[in-house]
Amino acid sequence: MRSGALDMDAASGQSADGEGIAYGVIFAPLTVVHPDGIMVDGQVIYLRDGKICPYRLGTPLEVVYVEIDGRRYVERITEVRLAL
Repeated sequence: MRSGALDMDAASGQSADGEGIAYGVIFAPLTVVHPDGIMVDGQVIYLRDGKICPYRLGTPLEVVYVEIDGRRYVERITEVRLAL
C-alpha cells in the first residue's frame, strides 16, 4: 500500500493488507501549519490528497484523523465555535 493511500474494508475496520486502522478526534487550538501537516495539542497530523489547512494559528479546531502504520492523517478539520 502506498503512503497516504487508504483502501479499507468498512465492515472490518482493516486495510487491504489486514492491518488495523485507528481513528481519533482532537479538540485543540492550531499551533503549527506546514504544507504537509499540522500540529494540535502537541500532536503532528499529516495532510494528504491535496488537503490544506485554511485556519489561522490559535484557531480552536476539531481534527478527525486516521492512524495508519503509526502516522496520523487528517480526515476532517473543522473550526470549533465557542459558545459564550
